[in-house]
Amino acid sequence: MQLNHTVYAVDRFAVFHGGKGTKLSLWALDDSVDMFMVLYKAELPAKRNEEAHGLMEQLNPFEQQFAYVPGNPLLLKSLFQQMLEHWLLVSPLEQLHAKTLLYQTVGEVYHDLRTDGLELLQPDPVSSTKRYLDEHYMNPVLFEAIADMFAISRGQLTRLFKRRLGMSLQEYVTVKRLKAASDGLLNSNATIKEVAMSCGMVEELNLIRLFKKYYRMTPSEYRNKKITSMHDCDIDNHSQHLYNEKGLDDIVKFQRDGDYSMLQEMKSKELIVAAMMCLMMLLSACSSSTPTEQNKPANVETTENAANKETRTISTVRGDIEVPADPQRVVVQYLMGDVVALGIKPVGISDVYDGAAFAEQMADITILEWMPDWDGEDVMKLQPDLIIVIGEDYVEKLSKIAPTVLVPLIDLTQDERITFMGELLNKQEAAAAAIEEYNAAVETAKSNLQQAGFDNYTVSVFEGGADATMTVLGGKFGAGSVAYASLGLRAPETVQTAILDQGISKQALSFEVLADYSGDFIIRNSYEGMADLSNDTIWNSLEAVQNNRVVEIKFGLNFYTDIYSSIAQINTVSSELLKRLEETKN
Repeated sequence: MQLNHTVYAVDRFAVFHGGKGTKLSLWALDDSVDMFMVLYKAELPAKRNEEAHGLMEQLNPFEQQFAYVPGNPLLLKSLFQQMLEHWLLVSPLEQLHAKTLLYQTVGEVYHDLRTDGLELLQPDPVSSTKRYLDEHYMNPVLFEAIADMFAISRGQLTRLFKRRLGMSLQEYVTVKRLKAASDGLLNSNATIKEVAMSCGMVEELNLIRLFKKYYRMTPSEYRNKKITSMHDCDIDNHSQHLYNEKGLDDIVKFQRDGDYSMLQEMKSKELIVAAMMCLMMLLSACSSSTPTEQNKPANVETTENAANKETRTISTVRGDIEVPADPQRVVVQYLMGDVVALGIKPVGISDVYDGAAFAEQMADITILEWMPDWDGEDVMKLQPDLIIVIGEDYVEKLSKIAPTVLVPLIDLTQDERITFMGELLNKQEAAAAAIEEYNAAVETAKSNLQQAGFDNYTVSVFEGGADATMTVLGGKFGAGSVAYASLGLRAPETVQTAILDQGISKQALSFEVLADYSGDFIIRNSYEGMADLSNDTIWNSLEAVQNNRVVEIKFGLNFYTDIYSSIAQINTVSSELLKRLEETKN
């Protein structure tokens, strides 16, 4: 039973009450359900006595939503049945009798509500949450707020939800949004950005990233592919297959992505699995038959494992934490480049976007996908001895698996963060060397740019360009941080006063004012599926575009702020700017 957004699981007898305008829904899991619904208008007589007035002040069920198990359900059922029978007789006397029975029913309800040990029906958090998400997935969703409604933690709600539906809260919202996005792509001519906003993605990049993750293609590719295949199944298709004495023609012969090919793939996968099992058994047999001398490394490994159990205590923003003295199996969120720069290859990481500086080093490492989608069981399978996270929410979720350390990105400078990472991973010398390498890269790049005369040029950093809007970046993130904070390049006056001086990290602009924010050079963060501006009049009118002074930086390279990526960003931005300057001079 659902009253508004609250769902109750009812076993046998129950009384529900909702005020005026309450939305009621009922799902019967058995063959039949007996239910009485009474619609009434609650009014006290004009001349009410003091006792009734006092009772209404103490407990007024007519204005509340509640559900409980009645103390005497058969009595209530009898009262409702009589009430219905007398009301259906229509005559004034019978309807007066029905009202009398209603008053008696109200008395019984009052008696139940004032009884000690009353069994109130508790809302079903999973069903209620699911229905809430079904109706509000297109809006920002705070899972903590939903959990608070049921007086449970977000972690408990997530566990209950996943146990019932087989996916986490975030996964469910993502699937709902992707379904809405795919419908929008196929059934409208809306732009990718408009589709993203309509299904709660907010930004076009989020939609592109999720489509590539779940569908292995961009939204544009999905739209083109599906619309093309839909044409073949159109109801007006003249090449329809008719029934004959043998039945309907086998449609799967004509539709390559049908059940037939699915079965073929399943069979292929079964053969692969069988082959792998045989290979594993063969290797196991070979291993058991090898000479005893070859088994000696096992003792060494045991000794190493014992050594790895040694711990150190380090100070973090969440207090002192005991971590392995020499971490070997590190799982890390976002800061993969920091870990790589310190000479450690992690065993589990978050998303690696195309163009990331450390993409090659992460080629054979388990990717746990987008951080909010991390599943505790997947992390546990990696048997980590240290987990590094960048969000407070992940500490509670993962600390039961292994020591989990929060690195507060916003509160630390790069030098402070790398020094802390060096202490955490017991790589102090490597941390000092990484900082020195970064500083050297900055000084070299600044020197080269200054010698080339970049003191006389202005540089803008843009991103996107869909639906006649462009995002301009400030000096707090990615290529904007590299250009302004690290290399000290000059920004156009409007960017300086409206963005940098105001401490704004990024801001969307209309193409109508784009020229005011455009410098002599433009650095543009590029990603697959972004707007193609090659034929855009306003874009092509910009001086930097006309002079071929636009530097395209891959989104994956720009996205990460770890020291490994920062060094690569410094080198890429400076070399590309110098290259564009040299080309235009010639």
